[in-house]
Amino acid sequence: MDITSIITEILSDADKAAITILVKALFEKEIITIGNFTKKKRDNLIDAVKRLIKKPTLKDIKPEELIDKIEDIEPQTLQPILEGVLIGDQNEVIRQKWINLLESAILGHQIHPRYIETLRLLNGIDANVLEFMYDSRKRGNRLTNSEIVIALQQRKIENVTEEMVKDSLYNLAEIGLCDVNNLQGKPRYSDMDSQNIYISHFGGKFLYMVGEKSSD
Repeated sequence: MDITSIITEILSDADKAAITILVKALFEKEIITIGNFTKKKRDNLIDAVKRLIKKPTLKDIKPEELIDKIEDIEPQTLQPILEGVLIGDQNEVIRQKWINLLESAILGHQIHPRYIETLRLLNGIDANVLEFMYDSRKRGNRLTNSEIVIALQQRKIENVTEEMVKDSLYNLAEIGLCDVNNLQGKPRYSDMDSQNIYISHFGGKFLYMVGEKSSD
């Protein structure tokens, strides 16, 4: 697969000029290499570039300037993020969070390696549960585990049980994204009741880095 075939794939897009410039530059500057570049990775790259150039924080930046900003990102930060973007998780929430993390890096935020490692440790249920809890707490509400099951089902995640929600809450607590009220020491599985769990300080910072951003 060569650059020409990748660009040809997107020529009919309304934003073809900007996308073509970005995709071509990513390869010419060897930010992304052709080696082992599968069709799935190609499709994920095109999708990610389309999303990036439409973001409120980036849409007014010329493609050439955007490439310069990407080149300014430290390789040890950029490459694992690009890997996450190109692999393309099956879950939409996870996939979007990798793109949002790339956006944060482009905007000049310092991306601690822990943000990248934490995102790698999340599955689709974890990411959705974290969002539900964050949004609920912002509104002053507390979701029950059974309410989280319903919310997951509404997002077309099938065969979800309360036990799976407890597994997810336990993982979120283990990796530091959530804290458990009135808990001493290591979180216990029996404590995994979402009404007694809240987003940690690190969890809030993580959610900002992998979240949607406004142009304000």
